[in-house]
Amino acid sequence: MAMASTSSIPLRIGIDFGGVLCIHDKTRTSEDDEHESVELNMPDAMASLIKLKESGHKLYLISYCGERRARETKRNLLKILPSKTFFDGLYFTQRTSNKLDVCQALGCDIMIEDRLKTLKHIQRTIPTMKFLWFSSSEESQPDDMIKVESWSDIMKTINDVLIHETIRHQPDSRAVLNEKIHVV
Repeated sequence: MAMASTSSIPLRIGIDFGGVLCIHDKTRTSEDDEHESVELNMPDAMASLIKLKESGHKLYLISYCGERRARETKRNLLKILPSKTFFDGLYFTQRTSNKLDVCQALGCDIMIEDRLKTLKHIQRTIPTMKFLWFSSSEESQPDDMIKVESWSDIMKTINDVLIHETIRHQPDSRAVLNEKIHVV
């Protein structure tokens, strides 16, 4: 069974790094461009993560990057986070499309991501997930996705809307992550 119908279960929240927790440090020329910064510097991100964690939600970093960037990001996060176990898991994917596999394996209820293409890819397979598209672009909000422009928007959306959803996803042990993530 893929879903449970109880609202007492904490949300499992997948969170991208570049463009969501970290301000992009260069202009992208393609969907698969990597950010260079490893700083958690998006306004209000740290305070919001702490509130989500204190509320009992499961937080998973799910980010696309190369192995070197994965090591640097993990090292920097471990320096600044309140504890080494703050995130319930750090997943650095080798391709943006592998974020789908991670979401399935973890049973994510929500994915916060700045790449619309990635959200649409996940949505095709897990349409019951909730998708927060972190974007300040003028592009219109796609159906079944919620466009957010700040961590304040994210917190309001989770607290006012998503916390009341009755569908909770369960981890899928059939999802294979071998050779899809960097083990750092």
